[in-house]
Amino acid sequence: MKVIEPANCESVRGECRRLVEILNERLAESRLTLAFGESATAGRVAYEFSLFPGAGLVLQGGVVCYAEEIKTSLLGVSTKLLDEFTAESPQCSRAIAEGVKRLIPADITVGITGLVRSGGSETPEKPVGSVFIAVSFKDRWYEHSICVKGSSETIVETTVREVCRMLLNLVEPERKPFSDSLTNPKA
Repeated sequence: MKVIEPANCESVRGECRRLVEILNERLAESRLTLAFGESATAGRVAYEFSLFPGAGLVLQGGVVCYAEEIKTSLLGVSTKLLDEFTAESPQCSRAIAEGVKRLIPADITVGITGLVRSGGSETPEKPVGSVFIAVSFKDRWYEHSICVKGSSETIVETTVREVCRMLLNLVEPERKPFSDSLTNPKA
């Protein structure tokens, strides 16, 4: 898990907006679309994409699935998976993305879950700030796990930035602008 200690939330927010704008342009140029399943970020990533001109060419939609009931009833995340791995796990982020993929047609599907405040499944090995991102693109799966030090807002903003970095790596593999944000693809 990559540990991130951002200087402050404002600097991360500025970088997020810049990355979302670049990514929106790249996706529109490539005629690629996005869909999100967001638990920990509660729709923040999709919101950021909606702010830019031409967002409708890229953003297909999203599901905010903060409650476990929504994960299971709407997205089809199994209660067995939640019992075994918890709602804040890499396994759950992939299951969220799989559920969104069934609901919303898009070229790229992203699932995000994690711990932005205490009261979840945190442990010494998985503290508050742990976030799990799963992306489906071109019939492959990519996963990224981070642990962000800071406030809940900083954790969410940093997650938006990491999702953008990860997606930029996928849509511009020859440039690898943010190579530390992409893990090996999985079938």
